[in-house]
Amino acid sequence: NSYLTNLLMVTLDRTDKLIIAFFFPLVDLGKYSLLVVFFSIFRTFGDALIKILNSKFRAKSFFRNSNLPMVITIFSLLFIAFYPAYKILIDQLLGSQWKLPASAYFSVSILEISRFIFFMYLNKDYLDNRKNLKLGLIPIFLIFLTFITFIFRSHISLYCVPLALSLLYFLLIKNRVLGFIKNG
Repeated sequence: NSYLTNLLMVTLDRTDKLIIAFFFPLVDLGKYSLLVVFFSIFRTFGDALIKILNSKFRAKSFFRNSNLPMVITIFSLLFIAFYPAYKILIDQLLGSQWKLPASAYFSVSILEISRFIFFMYLNKDYLDNRKNLKLGLIPIFLIFLTFITFIFRSHISLYCVPLALSLLYFLLIKNRVLGFIKNG
């Protein structure tokens, strides 16, 4: 089960780039990839934070004290604060033609925050030996997202892809939370 989960998570992690590569001009993929590389700093920090917070010593007190909203707020503020740095870095190193608009930057921010929350809960579930997460939603949603992107690709913008994946993460989080409430 953990191999299947890992395969789905790796697929989910790469889906935005695959969809953009197939349905948008390659120059958009290049710009998007630069933006994702910029966010990889936060992702590395977030993944390390998840491991620390979900260690056997910290997990119970972290979730009992409801610190998750504080962590999400800190990440959100960091993303907002680093937007000028992204603009300056891209302008100085590559030129403004490589910079994506603020809407793309903030849609990737939402994607990274939703991914962080989802992986926080996924790691906690593994720590608690819970197997309640129904991951069957992922392939169905990815097929739907690919189909919708193909049909409406001339009408949607690049930032819709990370927003759609954010929606999937939030649906998975909602499914997880409701599943635990129902199963008590």
